[in-house]
Amino acid sequence: MTEGPFFRLLQEPHLIKRNAYYWRNQNHEVDIVIDLKDHVIPLEVKNKNDIHSADIKAVLRFLENYQQNIGIIVTRNLLRERKTGDKMILCIPAWIFLLVV
Repeated sequence: MTEGPFFRLLQEPHLIKRNAYYWRNQNHEVDIVIDLKDHVIPLEVKNKNDIHSADIKAVLRFLENYQQNIGIIVTRNLLRERKTGDKMILCIPAWIFLLVV
């Protein structure tokens, strides 16, 4: 599982109108950023179930830089909510993510 298929899926014209792109600064990169008009949501794709602090670091940095509160990590099969201060990271299995996109 890589971010490529997810990015292409988000660009499909029959889905909800949205802009999707990646984000990078000097030290961090987020696989996909979904622009929903009033909110931007960072989305990181991880083909594993053990999500560690290092795995969410880029998403947290994005949330801080753009004053957003919710990020998503698409996982192999992990469903969990992680809170860091006022920031929430939703870990969502790929199969659930694909059902709701």
